[in-house]
Amino acid sequence: MPTPSLFELHLGPLGALSLAVISFRGREALSKPFSFDLLVTAPPPFDLLETSLLGQPATLVIRVHDQNPRVVHGVVASISPEATTKARDRHALRIRLVPRLWLLKHRVTSRIFQHRTVPEIIGAVLEQAGVRAAFKLSRSYPARTYCVQYQESDYVFIQRLIAEEGMFYTFEQPSGLLENFVPGAASGVIATALDHAETVVFGDSAEAYVALPSGALFGAEINASASTSGNVSMYASATTTPSPHLPLRDLSGTNTPEDVVTSFSLRRKVRPSSTLLRDYDFRRPLLDLRSEAKASANGISLSTSASANPRVGVKVSVDLRTGDTPTTVAGDLRIYEHRGEYDEPEVNPTRARVELEQHRRDAVHGEGTSTVRHLSPGRRFHLDAETNPSLSQEYVATRVEHEGHTPELTSTTVSTDAGPRVYQNRFECVPASVVFRPKRPRRALRQVLESATVVGPEGEEIYTDEHGRIKVQFHWDLDGKRNEHSSCWLRVVQTWSGASWGFQFIPRIGMEVMVTFLGGDQDCPIVTGCTYNATHPPPFMLPQNKTRSGVRTRSTPRDEGFNELSFEDSVGREQVYVHAQRDFDEVIERNQTSDVRGHRVENVVGNRSAQVGRDDTLAVLGDQGVQVNGDARLSVKQNRTTSIDGDDTTTVRGNASLHVVMNHSLSVDGDHSVVIGNGVREAQSDTYVFGSASIGASERLVLRAEGGLVIECGQSAIEIGPGGITLRGSSIDVKAAQSATIAGKGPTLSLDSEVELVAKKISLYSEGASVELDKEASIKGDKVLLNCDAGEPEGDEDENRKETQPLSCKLSDWYMKPYANKKYHLMAEGLKYEGTTDADGVVQQKLPKGVKQVVIKLWVDEYPTGRQRLYTLSMAEIPPADTPQGAQARLRALGFYFGKPTEEMNADVQSALAAFQRDHAESHRLEATGELDAKTVAALQDVYGS
Repeated sequence: MPTPSLFELHLGPLGALSLAVISFRGREALSKPFSFDLLVTAPPPFDLLETSLLGQPATLVIRVHDQNPRVVHGVVASISPEATTKARDRHALRIRLVPRLWLLKHRVTSRIFQHRTVPEIIGAVLEQAGVRAAFKLSRSYPARTYCVQYQESDYVFIQRLIAEEGMFYTFEQPSGLLENFVPGAASGVIATALDHAETVVFGDSAEAYVALPSGALFGAEINASASTSGNVSMYASATTTPSPHLPLRDLSGTNTPEDVVTSFSLRRKVRPSSTLLRDYDFRRPLLDLRSEAKASANGISLSTSASANPRVGVKVSVDLRTGDTPTTVAGDLRIYEHRGEYDEPEVNPTRARVELEQHRRDAVHGEGTSTVRHLSPGRRFHLDAETNPSLSQEYVATRVEHEGHTPELTSTTVSTDAGPRVYQNRFECVPASVVFRPKRPRRALRQVLESATVVGPEGEEIYTDEHGRIKVQFHWDLDGKRNEHSSCWLRVVQTWSGASWGFQFIPRIGMEVMVTFLGGDQDCPIVTGCTYNATHPPPFMLPQNKTRSGVRTRSTPRDEGFNELSFEDSVGREQVYVHAQRDFDEVIERNQTSDVRGHRVENVVGNRSAQVGRDDTLAVLGDQGVQVNGDARLSVKQNRTTSIDGDDTTTVRGNASLHVVMNHSLSVDGDHSVVIGNGVREAQSDTYVFGSASIGASERLVLRAEGGLVIECGQSAIEIGPGGITLRGSSIDVKAAQSATIAGKGPTLSLDSEVELVAKKISLYSEGASVELDKEASIKGDKVLLNCDAGEPEGDEDENRKETQPLSCKLSDWYMKPYANKKYHLMAEGLKYEGTTDADGVVQQKLPKGVKQVVIKLWVDEYPTGRQRLYTLSMAEIPPADTPQGAQARLRALGFYFGKPTEEMNADVQSALAAFQRDHAESHRLEATGELDAKTVAALQDVYGS
């Protein structure tokens, strides 16, 4: 059997192609992919070989004297011909061998993991990439609520996660693969063995290190108890195999043993001696969350605190087992990190210890060279240094650089002093008790804004929790289903946020929001605001409403209603608009002031209720109109006072009733008139007093009735009708202190039975006769007839004619347009006159002399059902128009002055005069001076009529 080559490279899925290795250089390190650059010989054609082998599995076999070979399995990352190298009539190729994990550098994506531990996340990524993985972990890991891989390669993502958790990884070759390269192995086994690939083994403690193999077939040193999912295996613990002893010998020459360390040095370095972590939990903002780890000669002292007092905490001592003494540098070399993690605070003691171990991983660091071909990162060995016993202890390799040459091939190609079958390596190591955790990478700060869409359960429009947080789906998320599982809960920045006070606007499902990241950490997203898009346009159409700003909400669920507060800033159209879809409630704890400089319109479709706890004052400087289409009720518990400086007109189209429980007093400083009925149908007026009643007048009292006037008291009555006056009673007494006179046309006295006239002297006179009764009776006449019929007496033909006074007044509307040819009724001292205005709207009547007040009812529309206007005219003489009193009276009648009567020309009178002058400037050539000049006096007399 031919002697196998010192170094071999098997290529292809079945290892069908075997190439001799001229030389190679390899680099391996804990938590990094290995890389072997090989110079091999290969038969032509090279072009087919290059294209067919690139990316294919490959296995480097390193033969070891009297031991099992070292096998490195991976894939071909690059291949190129070496034009200047040729061996055994074969051309040379340069091939780079890397693990499958290295390929993940070329898988870049963005995705989100939720509620999964870091081992589960790494396992999912590797399983999807077809990379075998195993986990030998000493502790459990909490599930991360939210973990983002954003524009990262799978490789960078995994490197970041293991560094954040303090995990490391090594590579294990399948044990079945070794059997194929042991001398005498059956060739049929090779195809099956090459179907297996290297396994990435993750660990987090020194127990995960594997002892350097010595003699027997070896593979992954793991327990038989494991949970497997696809290419990912989870192991509860690792077996502990004793580490082989490697002697330290300073040897040279070609016969150097293959399992010795040829040189070694150990260095101690100044490293941080403590770490302090602080965190913030928005659900417990008053707590000072901190965790601290300190290195000492006896180990690491840990303290954690979750109190409002940062000095309160619990300290636990944990042995680092580093064999390392603390630094003697004065002062505390502390690493302080403060974080604002989004969900679960990271201030537990384990986290602080892991970070301190990351910073102190090379505080004791060894370097050396050896010929141990099985030496690889993560392998334990015991160094035996006879010349320097202080170096003798157990170490674990952290980095190895391999270099090998095949003498029979290199002799014809390159010059070397290494001799036959040359192999050596340079390695770095730390004490085996040190957990060589990868350095925690500097946080990749993402100080950017991301656009996302608010999402939630199907059928919901608003999805939030007790903290006002929402869930979103980023536009780059390929796996999200646009539901409540698309992200973690994201806090929302509000304009103002206090203790149960501030702004509260929850972004709704479907809105586009802008997301940034706390501290630039992509795992800590926070919503900073919303933005409009094509499906969610602005509430006010643009650019038409570019001057309008405001807030408009939307009724939910599935409704078109809205509440709105908006502002219009266009010059001349400024407006503040408030719209309430349903109720509008105001609560004002103290005062409210409303200053309306223009008009105010209030329209209440339903009911309106107002309650004033104390006083209510309303001042209307102009006119006031109140219209009640239904009933109106006014209830005053105490007194009521009404003061009207001008006129008071009340029109009741139905019945009117006034009930005064106590006294009722009416005082009229001017004239008083009462008109009952409208002249179309007869009306009736009744006044009854349960007690005494009196009617008086300082001048004269006129009782006038067209049909009759009756005064009754018991059986006695006085009836006054158009035909005469009748006095009825059981007895009638007529008494006069001086004289009593009865005058009439007909018989002046007619009695049914008896008449008795008693006086000292009685005289009866007629036109031609007389009767005088004194002590003597005397009858005189042309004839004296006794016992004969006599004709009825004739009355006086002369009638006392009443004196009259004329009335002429012009009625017009507000714009001085005459009420022409309009029906009217005029009432004066009990008399009623009917008539029609002339073409100029003038009413002309002759009234009894002495009438002081006239009431005119004018039908503006059709008589008698149309609109009416009521005028009350004073017939008393008014002062001349050139006096303040006369000008005020005329201005008041014309509707220009509404103030109190005064004897002076005050500001109110002058303002009324100026208004009158402006209205009649053209017709009477007046100037609005407010002065009572001659032209104004003449105009007042002309317009008023006198």
